[in-house]
Amino acid sequence: MKRRMLLCVAALLAFTLALPIGPRGRAIAQRSVRIGFVLDGPSHENDALLSLFEAELTQLLQAEFDLRFPPEAQLIADYSSGGVREANDQLLGDSSVDLFITLGALASADVCQREALTKPVIAPFVIDVEMQGVPQHNGASGVENLSYLAFPRPFRRDVEALAEVVPFERLAILTPPALFSTAPRVLPEATESQDGRVAAIEFIEASATAEATLATIQQDVDAVYLLPLIHLDPAEFAKLIAGFEERRLPSFSVRGQREVEQGVLMGMTPDSWWQRVARRVALNVQRILSGQDAGTLRVLITRDEELFINMATARAIGVHPRFDVLSEATLINVARTDVGRTLSLFAAIEDAMVANRDLQAAKHALAAGREDVSLARAQLLPQVDAVGVGTVIDEDRAAASLGLAPERSLIGELRLQQVLWSERAWANLSAQKSLQHARQAEYERTRLDVAHAAATAYLSLLQAKTAEGIQRENLKLTRSNLERAEVRATTGVASPAEVYRWQSQVAADRKSVIEAGATRNLAEMEVNRVLNRPLEERFATDEMGLDDPALPPVVKEVSPYIDNPWGLSVFRAFMVEQGLAASPELAQIDASIRAQERMRTSARNAFFSPTLVLTAGASHTFATGGAGSGFELPGAADDTDWNVSLSASIPLLAGTARIAEVRQATEEMQQLRADREALAERIEQRIRSAICSAGASRAGLTLTRQSAEAARKNLDLVADAYARGAVSIIELLDAQTASVNAELAAANAVHVLLLDLMDVERAAGTSIFFASEEELGALLEELDAFYQRAEDGREDWR
Repeated sequence: MKRRMLLCVAALLAFTLALPIGPRGRAIAQRSVRIGFVLDGPSHENDALLSLFEAELTQLLQAEFDLRFPPEAQLIADYSSGGVREANDQLLGDSSVDLFITLGALASADVCQREALTKPVIAPFVIDVEMQGVPQHNGASGVENLSYLAFPRPFRRDVEALAEVVPFERLAILTPPALFSTAPRVLPEATESQDGRVAAIEFIEASATAEATLATIQQDVDAVYLLPLIHLDPAEFAKLIAGFEERRLPSFSVRGQREVEQGVLMGMTPDSWWQRVARRVALNVQRILSGQDAGTLRVLITRDEELFINMATARAIGVHPRFDVLSEATLINVARTDVGRTLSLFAAIEDAMVANRDLQAAKHALAAGREDVSLARAQLLPQVDAVGVGTVIDEDRAAASLGLAPERSLIGELRLQQVLWSERAWANLSAQKSLQHARQAEYERTRLDVAHAAATAYLSLLQAKTAEGIQRENLKLTRSNLERAEVRATTGVASPAEVYRWQSQVAADRKSVIEAGATRNLAEMEVNRVLNRPLEERFATDEMGLDDPALPPVVKEVSPYIDNPWGLSVFRAFMVEQGLAASPELAQIDASIRAQERMRTSARNAFFSPTLVLTAGASHTFATGGAGSGFELPGAADDTDWNVSLSASIPLLAGTARIAEVRQATEEMQQLRADREALAERIEQRIRSAICSAGASRAGLTLTRQSAEAARKNLDLVADAYARGAVSIIELLDAQTASVNAELAAANAVHVLLLDLMDVERAAGTSIFFASEEELGALLEELDAFYQRAEDGREDWR
């Protein structure tokens, strides 16, 4: 009996421990909670909106509560003040509903005008606290059971952003029906932009049709501000936007990105805001169900402002945003028709190999050098001249010449000269051949330089684009922090000085974005210059990483060799060996040394080596006339003459010129040899340095990513703590700066590694990125063999 009782007690204890524990330590069953919703009226967006909020609530609270969303508690009003009031009254009086959420501007405005609520209500769509006269006390509503969400002064910020792009004198604000008719309000009659311009304001209730709404907008209105007009179906909203475009009216949407994508000119609310609002509502519901009064919950929420501009709309209405505005905006429908090509790294290198001006000049220099060899060879080939001479002399002299010099004569002559041996001519031919080899090596050096310049320019462009993108994201983050500071200042946690400090930071970050954009433009021009394209020509780029299939296999094959100190040292030795053998610079200076050696040999041989020249000639007198032409001496020669001669010459005394030539040639050759040794040292140093840098870049890839991730997490924590007033602005600025720097390092890590690999290739004087499969296979075999030899003699590598 006692054993059975103990078993029952144990079972009861286990069951009790398995139940959830309440605030005072007592076991409670999972509580059932019924949540209702009130929507302003029928809309194609209602289903998606309900699904979003229900999903966020379920995800956060399902472990604690049994959530129910009864269909009968999802009320849709008729876009009238009476309709939303009736729907709110119905849920307030429904005892089966524990709390409800107003998913519309009208329903939210209605509950915020009530002095007392019988149950918790959350109104997440308050348009503007000041314009709507919504109660606020110490950062909360101060009204029992009322929680709402609102931006800090959204209207003023939006209007300032619009005025920065399009100055206006009269602004029309299109509102949903009945938004400001629920109670008398003091609405602003004018607004002032940051530059001091004052514009009149006109509030217009949008009708159910675009035509009727457009008809209410006066002709002197020169800008339109759109509050949520979800009562318009998509077709009517599209007609409304088309009407703005036809009247060339700039428009700004409080809903932001989604409506800018539909044709509104500007907006500052990203689509991610809807998810954030739903999550914040879920958190507030959790606090309310945990016992906290809804009237004490914080009401201000930041929207992570991001300026969106529809460039197609801007072009259509003749608006041209300034550079400083474009620098921080997300541009929609850019439609860059001037981008005619997409360029990859290897396409850039290939194009440079065809079109680069420096390489074209080097090709012409190489071709001209071949003719120097031909000219040197021509001195050893037969030289034949044909000469025609017509002569007229005075008559008396011709008559006295006894026919030897007629008054008029026409003589043709053919001359031949052949150098049988000339030390200087043969030395010059040999030297020119060597110099042509040097010119060929110079051309190969130029090819490598151009390929390296193209790769460097392209990768530098990728770096510049990455930096510009990160600076833009940093600017967005700074604007979000400015919003947080305004919330803190509104709730009394911070002084206005923090707001001014963030405003200053926004200006500084905008300047950084502009500078990053200028750097990207310069990088684009450098790519076009290397590729011999118009400097302002636009093109798209392909991002790439180490896993990019476009990369040649050698990049992935070589990477494992440089991921440890021993392997890196062996790889350096291998590449030095390869580089010294393949270096076009060394090949060029070797050819110059051979040419100089031949010239020194020629200078020495000049002391005893004669020059042998064979000459021959033939002439014929084709016609004579005048005095002395008809006279012939007995036995005189006929009209045709010829001769052949062989000459040998050797200089006996030329002062000290030949001795000086030998000495000069010797010293010049020694200079070239010393230059070669110095060049080989520099090449080896460049190869080893480039590989060390590549090894460090390779090793830092993972570390930079880890650093960026840690810095990002730290920034999130500090930003959250700043919003709660737990840390100072200095700590947040430091965290943001560290995160930006880490993001830049991580984003560019692959680019830096690829740049280092290109430096290795150039330093080694090879072109392994364009090697054929056979050449690459042979290179990797040599590399494996080299590593095996190093492994066998590992002691020598320590």
